[in-house]
Amino acid sequence: MTRGQLYEIVQTLLGYNSTGKPTDDRDVFFVADQIRGTLIAQYGEKHGSTVIPQFCLPILLPIQNDPIRGRKYIDLGTQVLGLENNAGIVQIGLPQEEETSFVMTQAGMTAVSSSMEVGRALNRYKCWIEGTRIYFFFISPDFDTILVKAVPSLFAQNPDGTDLIGTNDQIPQPYEFNQLVIDGARNAFLVQKSTMQDKTNDQTVTPQAIG
Repeated sequence: MTRGQLYEIVQTLLGYNSTGKPTDDRDVFFVADQIRGTLIAQYGEKHGSTVIPQFCLPILLPIQNDPIRGRKYIDLGTQVLGLENNAGIVQIGLPQEEETSFVMTQAGMTAVSSSMEVGRALNRYKCWIEGTRIYFFFISPDFDTILVKAVPSLFAQNPDGTDLIGTNDQIPQPYEFNQLVIDGARNAFLVQKSTMQDKTNDQTVTPQAIG
């Protein structure tokens, strides 16, 4: 299912035709994104973490420099769904070195061993996340991008501002997962439609003229 198909299917199920679409596509994507994040977490709990890569896309992000911290980092922005324990980020590595991956850890945990010789060696392949940034202990100046394999948001964008998942691009997820997302988004908007109709139907009684 493409991103465009998701929007059209939800509109059709809500009873809107092509001449009148009161639901903005961004609203559909926003609602579907929230539902999808919850469903992916539940799907992973049921089937195991090995299914998470089915929801992932590779994202190339430019390496930036934090002059205050003296560290290299990449900025995820709002591009990926984190899930519990950052499970939504499956792999962080160099674009052309699949066998080399950075291990995500907590800054406090690595600080304990950073002063040791073994710690300095291992930290070359460690990174940690703060907010939307992923910081690295060491990256060679020869590299300018990092490849992140993660679960993208439907609003995810490439560094150049283009949509990571275009209108005609398939949303990364198993086939049977499509119906779960469609039903969830449709039901959310059905509640909204019902609430709006209740508010407009106030059953106001018009006074009758006397005599």
